[in-house]
Amino acid sequence: MMTGSEQPASPSILHQIRYTIQADGIQMILGFITSIILVRYLGPEGNGILTKLTYAGNLLLAFASFQFFRGVPYLYQQYGGLQVKQWLTLGIISTFLLGSLIVLLDARTFHLFSWEHELIFNLLMVVYLMLALGQKCLDVFVQVRTAFRKLWLFQWLAATIKLGVAILLMVSFSFLFNHHRIYAGLTVALIGYIPLLLFAYLYFKPGIKLGLPSRKFLRNGFGYSGRMWGITLVSIVINNIPLWYIERKFDTATLGIYGLALTLSGLPFTFTLAYKKAILPFLLSHFKTDAAGCYRLIRLHNSTLMVIGVLGALAGHFLLPLVYGREFTQSAPLLVILLVWTAAIGLSTILQTIHEAENKLGQPLIYELVIAAGITLSLLAASPWTDLNRTAMIFSSWGILLAFLFLNGVRKQFHCSFTDLFLLSRQDIRYYRSVIKAS
Repeated sequence: MMTGSEQPASPSILHQIRYTIQADGIQMILGFITSIILVRYLGPEGNGILTKLTYAGNLLLAFASFQFFRGVPYLYQQYGGLQVKQWLTLGIISTFLLGSLIVLLDARTFHLFSWEHELIFNLLMVVYLMLALGQKCLDVFVQVRTAFRKLWLFQWLAATIKLGVAILLMVSFSFLFNHHRIYAGLTVALIGYIPLLLFAYLYFKPGIKLGLPSRKFLRNGFGYSGRMWGITLVSIVINNIPLWYIERKFDTATLGIYGLALTLSGLPFTFTLAYKKAILPFLLSHFKTDAAGCYRLIRLHNSTLMVIGVLGALAGHFLLPLVYGREFTQSAPLLVILLVWTAAIGLSTILQTIHEAENKLGQPLIYELVIAAGITLSLLAASPWTDLNRTAMIFSSWGILLAFLFLNGVRKQFHCSFTDLFLLSRQDIRYYRSVIKAS
């Protein structure tokens, strides 16, 4: 008789994980090559603006969207497709209106999501908001329909097109200088979203459905999304705290040096996000009946992420100045330090998936708030003595604490052990070998 962790669902979920990792892996590899071209084209100052566009844009999306898309797999399983379509339509319209209003007001006040007297940059922020929202909605469709194989095809085509446009930019528009050069580089950075969303739209044909879902749906939808909104908003604020600190204490070029290291350190996190896309629907339907199999998948992620992080640190430390140029030599030690943050946040994110599947999101929000407060107070206290490396060390050390909070919280709330959550055992390796041979 088969035990829970040996159910035939496990090989199926491994295939889904493979396709989603292939999809994001293709995007990561081609995106890495594209980033080399763009960073060398933009230089430190232009890359600083691109860093702000990306990270502040993600924060703007998290704030304006209320994370309405995060609860869709859970809500779809509870209520079906019609009300979910109404929910998505309502969310897209409200995100665009609220996001545009925030950029307009911020351009006159704090400049957290905007630039003073830079209309084109501010318009690009709104464009980034909507393109990134489209990417999030695509991820939702893929999860609900388990269409990870199609996602791989769309990502490959879109990343190839973006790389081709970047090469064309480098060859044909090298004569541009100053703001015109930055405008061109930022435009190319956003172009990759367009073919991806176009291919996905033609395949999925998502219909717009105006109207309000039922009261029960709205109550559960806002409850789930509201907690996810808080968690995501705080986590993105955490990523932006060092950026705001560096931008104000140093200059845009220094921000570009830090931003390159932060962006490259985030590449292994692409693996985590891809993995999470595949296992969240599986956890929603299997965690109560096959917790052992779910923990095995989590151990596979955590072990693989640690290996990727170590290899990335070794490669990045020696190769980064050669690839990106001497202007970014200081980014190499920063990358090694920030990869510690990536490993910690990746582990925390995959453990949070259990909370999302069980709709128990109170603890993760508390953890994120504690870490956000800790990073802010630490940077303020150490401000007279901090340089870029010390800033990154403070940031990464709080990431380690976040990982331990999640490990201990999941262990207590779901009655498992540390060994259930962390590294692969010999039994796991034998099991995955048998699955690979069987497939």
